[in-house]
Amino acid sequence: DPQFGGKVVRISDVAQFGTSKVVKPAYGTIPAFNCDESKLILYVTQGSQTGHALFDGQTYAFIRMLDIDPADIEQFCWSTTDPDVIFYPYVHEQGSTHERHLIKYKVSTDAKQIVFNFGNIAPDVNFGSDPMFCSWDMDLWGFRNSSKGAFTLKLSTGVVSPFIKVAIDTVIQAAQVSPSGRYYIVGRNLYNAQTNALIRAMKIETQEHGCMGQTAAGQDVWCCVQFDSYEGTLVVENLETGVVNTIIGPSTGYPYPPSGTHISALAYKRKGWVAISIVGEAPGAGVLDQELLIVELATGKAYRLAHHRSTGAFDDYWSEPHVNLSPSGTRLLYASDWGGQSVDTYVVDLR
Repeated sequence: DPQFGGKVVRISDVAQFGTSKVVKPAYGTIPAFNCDESKLILYVTQGSQTGHALFDGQTYAFIRMLDIDPADIEQFCWSTTDPDVIFYPYVHEQGSTHERHLIKYKVSTDAKQIVFNFGNIAPDVNFGSDPMFCSWDMDLWGFRNSSKGAFTLKLSTGVVSPFIKVAIDTVIQAAQVSPSGRYYIVGRNLYNAQTNALIRAMKIETQEHGCMGQTAAGQDVWCCVQFDSYEGTLVVENLETGVVNTIIGPSTGYPYPPSGTHISALAYKRKGWVAISIVGEAPGAGVLDQELLIVELATGKAYRLAHHRSTGAFDDYWSEPHVNLSPSGTRLLYASDWGGQSVDTYVVDLR
């Protein structure tokens, strides 16, 4: 990048997928890399091979398409301990067949195992419209059902929490689970995941783009963009203490948050780091426009790494960069149309 010096590498090529026009990582709340970063998943759309594509996590070579069919394209979770395992919610309705499962999928063999059968507990179960990751020990999961509401599943015990029905713009919200598994959020309320008791209302607006994460000390935090009472491109609320800290915002010398901010805080092997991508205006139009950043929560220091150079020329949604931080916190995946008529995946490599 000519301004910030970050090294940017294009790691995909839509041409190898026939008529496809999009190859991009999942939403920044769902890790694209597996736990040892030996593999990664990119989503291929609008082409003859639509689906989940497996790539080598070091050379970025395409390996093959995966045989998974989650409830939504971004609703899959790499295991945080087994680099060969993916979990995803699966729903299939045909005639008298009603399948509602949480599936464990072994990448090397394509073997599938039902680890939880929702049965009649929760028809059309999924991770919600803005999917969130599970707890970092893979035990507590957050779901929604379109009629009953949000709920959690503790996989080790098979215990399903009571349903909480909160609709935002008529869409039923999913439970958003914290990394430690001690908390979950539904709507704007914070709950104790052990007792399901209401703890308090969140101080920040939880319906803006955000991601669960942890501080270096292991405290759960909600990292998000805020446009109202706590203005900022990165605002952090500590779930344990309730303290709100604006790290990037007018109060710390930055401009009012530009449009299209997305956050990824899933560096579970390097806690306390958060990645940000911003749509904004043309690169260089202003501070933060089309920028990619990584932030250290403990110090509040923001490192401006590069411009993503995605203009929306191809499509407003698919062209959004949707930064995705690797488990080690050393690589930022993102999508860009680079001002053209297709979308590929790029990486800023900090190693």
